[in-house]
Amino acid sequence: MLLAVARGGGAFTVPWPPVGAGWTRVGTVLGPTVAWEQTSIQEPDVAWTGSQFRMLAKGGWAATALGRYTSPDGLTWTPYAGNPVLGGGGSGFA
Repeated sequence: MLLAVARGGGAFTVPWPPVGAGWTRVGTVLGPTVAWEQTSIQEPDVAWTGSQFRMLAKGGWAATALGRYTSPDGLTWTPYAGNPVLGGGGSGFA
């Protein structure tokens, strides 16, 4: 199970359960790095596809936009090159 927890500064902290053990805090795994994300990445929607995690998350506070990310393990996230996929000037839908 993957649990993403929003914290101050707009980054995510992920407690990750190793097999046969309790929850382990691994720290921040994703934070804002580009202009459209402004100061936060928030409200993640994460799904396991059978081979990778896929996430849609909102970036920014003032002019929010939606971005797409993928991860093989829930700890290392790669943003979609076409982000934002909705709003923020990326899609034509504000």
